[in-house]
Amino acid sequence: MLKLYKRIKRVLHYHEAWVSGSKLTEHWGIVGEQGESREHKRNKKLAAEADIERVLAAPLAAGYEPIDAEDQTILLIEYPVEGMGTTKDLDKRHALEDRMNETLGWTGLGNCDGGSMGSGTMEVCCYVVDFEVTKRVIENDLKGTEFGDYTRIYDESEGPSPVLTKSEPGTGMLVPPWIMHKDLARNDPGWRKGPSSDYLVKWTDWYRSAPEQTRITYPLVFREPDDWSGFYQSIES
Repeated sequence: MLKLYKRIKRVLHYHEAWVSGSKLTEHWGIVGEQGESREHKRNKKLAAEADIERVLAAPLAAGYEPIDAEDQTILLIEYPVEGMGTTKDLDKRHALEDRMNETLGWTGLGNCDGGSMGSGTMEVCCYVVDFEVTKRVIENDLKGTEFGDYTRIYDESEGPSPVLTKSEPGTGMLVPPWIMHKDLARNDPGWRKGPSSDYLVKWTDWYRSAPEQTRITYPLVFREPDDWSGFYQSIES
């Protein structure tokens, strides 16, 4: 996929394209609106990236450009949970992540980059090109749905999320990083930025400050997967 943007008379427009099997889908409009789309036949002589650039030749020539992830805003949708949350909470988070990818993708606003959960809150993280427009779109999209009970929608740069509920003794335990972000391998670069990185830091701080007995029993309950072998020892050292 290639996503391009251009501000025209102070209004941000998007133009993008991606491969859909034997076809290419082209999609364009004003950021925050669903816009228009059409399909193109694949040019089998071209690699996917070159074929996408062929379809987007006109907007590229007109000055449309990508917006790098580091230049986008990290938007968080926050929910209160008890302690480290439940399986039901995790299922809800994953369902919302899928919904946000659809909602933000079809309005040119950005994409969902996973989420985190523990210590009284659950967050879904999105990289977006316009925070205020995205916030309005999400509020409208979630109104009246099972996801409408969020605590707030905020810009990560505002600061860390407050703990909204006080955990009872023993409920503040955090699940291991490989369970919270099960789609990431240990050596995945995703652990170096975004919500997965934030969770790894949060988990490490919690684990190192946990009572000795907790650090003895925790690895027995949450055994390291093969590709995470030696992780607990590296944290202890």
